[in-house]
Amino acid sequence: MDYPRGVRPKGHSIEIRYQHRGQAYSETIPKKPNKTNIAYAAKIRQDRIDRLKQGLSLNDDNQENPLFELLAQKYLKALKVEDSTYDHYRRILNLYWIPELGKWPIKAIRFSDLLSVDSEMEWRSAKNRKNALVPLSGVFNLAYHDDLIASNIVSKLPKQKVQKPPLDPFSEEEKYSILEAFATYENWLECDDSTTELMANAAAYFALFFDTGIRPGEIIALNWDDYDGKHLAVSKVRSVSKLVNSTKTHHARSVLLTAEAKKTLNTLPSRFKKEAIFTREKHGSYKDFAEFNRMWRLALEQANVRYRRPYNCRHTYASLGLMAGAKPGFLSKQLGHSLKMFFETYAKWIESESDDDELAKLEAKKIETGEKLGRNRDRVL
Repeated sequence: MDYPRGVRPKGHSIEIRYQHRGQAYSETIPKKPNKTNIAYAAKIRQDRIDRLKQGLSLNDDNQENPLFELLAQKYLKALKVEDSTYDHYRRILNLYWIPELGKWPIKAIRFSDLLSVDSEMEWRSAKNRKNALVPLSGVFNLAYHDDLIASNIVSKLPKQKVQKPPLDPFSEEEKYSILEAFATYENWLECDDSTTELMANAAAYFALFFDTGIRPGEIIALNWDDYDGKHLAVSKVRSVSKLVNSTKTHHARSVLLTAEAKKTLNTLPSRFKKEAIFTREKHGSYKDFAEFNRMWRLALEQANVRYRRPYNCRHTYASLGLMAGAKPGFLSKQLGHSLKMFFETYAKWIESESDDDELAKLEAKKIETGEKLGRNRDRVL
């Protein structure tokens, strides 16, 4: 392999060497000496030389051609998103992009370089790749709006279709088997005082989840001031243990409660404290739903129900509601969906209820048309 000037493999790393005004410099780049990383090292070497020629220290921040990792930090600082989204993007950049592109000057990154890094990345799935491209595109978009680059080259990367997995709600029988397992936890789980308190709260949490379809972060954020005896006011969410005074869709809503949901709320001892609905005697309110989710798997095993993630409680509320004849408009408001999103998500259950009727209409029309054509043909003959 022909190596660029001043670039050579050094064990499992790459060494670059260059000179300026009689002074020799060398630097080891901790990357495998493959074709992509050799090209990367050559760009780093040239950037070092250019900075020295401009009279800049190698440690100065070059505002006209900053390193990718510096722009990534600026991008994260400027984000106006929930804490969970911020942490997700930060992890993606640190896991995938900064190790590969961090030391590249932003202007030195060509589309072919980005394509090579993308193709060599071991993506778990098309969805994993799609999610990882979001913050990468954000960094390049920042560079574009700062007039550092001519276009956002991330948008030119090949698109991969991501197929959404089908919804997998629970049947009514499965729902009540799960709730029964939670209600009888003392029969199958060894409990000390803390476990007993946790299971009692978990039982109420999942009963409310099934009977309202409210999102997990919204349930954990509820307090007793949100309950008027008939409705729950949903206007906030807990995200990464932080209370955010806005829902996912940024629209507050009032959720009408079933008799079962009211009964669940009225059995919680926290109602006398008028603070958070889901709280503990000694440790205050729950900051997230992770502890409940751990109990979920145990309850499904006890109920002999095939495992699905807890979020399917929300889908179960919608699917059972539709099969019971509830109107999509009512259910979409309960769930905090737009009507368009509700139809797209739950079309299967909306269609299944009327498919036979609609098919019967088509059959009747065909028979009617056939009879008319038959009569007309008789007249012609």
